[in-house]
Amino acid sequence: MYNTKALIQATRRIKQLGREKQPNMAIRTLADLANQGIQPDRIAATAVIDACVASNKMDLAENVFQELFGSGNLMEPDEVTFSVLIKGYGQDVANPKWAKIRQTLQTMETDGIELTTCTYNTLLEICATCNDWQRGMQVLDQMHDTSVAPDQMTLEIVKKKKTLRAHCKKLFSP
Repeated sequence: MYNTKALIQATRRIKQLGREKQPNMAIRTLADLANQGIQPDRIAATAVIDACVASNKMDLAENVFQELFGSGNLMEPDEVTFSVLIKGYGQDVANPKWAKIRQTLQTMETDGIELTTCTYNTLLEICATCNDWQRGMQVLDQMHDTSVAPDQMTLEIVKKKKTLRAHCKKLFSP
């Protein structure tokens, strides 16, 4: 059963708990919905994963993802859900988990989820934060090759790094 008002309120609460770095309470809030007979939606589920990521609890984020989106479950992850996971894998500035990021991107491809600026910006943010300009240039190349134009967020991310800014300008300027 869907109770739109309750679902919206719960999602707002989950997002607030994420900002407060209380992932366990966010999970409890989602579970309370189910206990009330209200089917959580992808937005609420993704907000719970984001709460885990915000608290740097990637094991918990992965467990929640598997529980809510694993095979045989009612919900399908979307690009935003995967981008939240990717953001989490890139949080360790000294050692982003590129193997996990690559695996997530492969899963997206297998699931037929096309990358948009949502995912590319997440990847570019990780590259810019970690000063990995070579990988950032590869991301920009892939955007260009797949005809995904940069948006305002892309430009904000690359303006911090001269090399990325110049490469973006070279690829996408008329």
